[in-house]
Amino acid sequence: MVHKIKYLYEDCFKERLKVIYDTNEIDSSKFKGDVLYVGMGSRHLEKLHTSDVTSITYIEIDENIIATFGEGANIIKGDAFEVELDNKFDVIFLDIWEKSEKESELIRLENKFKNNLKEGGKFFHLKTVFAADVKRNAVSK
Repeated sequence: MVHKIKYLYEDCFKERLKVIYDTNEIDSSKFKGDVLYVGMGSRHLEKLHTSDVTSITYIEIDENIIATFGEGANIIKGDAFEVELDNKFDVIFLDIWEKSEKESELIRLENKFKNNLKEGGKFFHLKTVFAADVKRNAVSK
């Protein structure tokens, strides 16, 4: 899987990433315990973690993203739809956004990883990746 919106991973768009995560009400500074990221992204959210996060694991298939952002990370290289895990996590962040299809990739991933969520754990995902453009355009009008 190759991410279609590559501009999000360039350093000059860190503020855009922040707007996207803020718009989606994702504050990784409140993440606790063991965290699984399904999709590596830019590791932007990891940079905001507090010491309450005890472990971070990524599942990523894209070799370019692993080469660019993977140094020092605990990475399981593979397709998230095929990787099998025994571990349980307090937070599972699905680096994917909602789609309207009944059996979307988001629903499939939540179903696949629901047994890897600790009791009281929580899934996070993006509702949109276009929030930064929407906010920027609203401010510039």
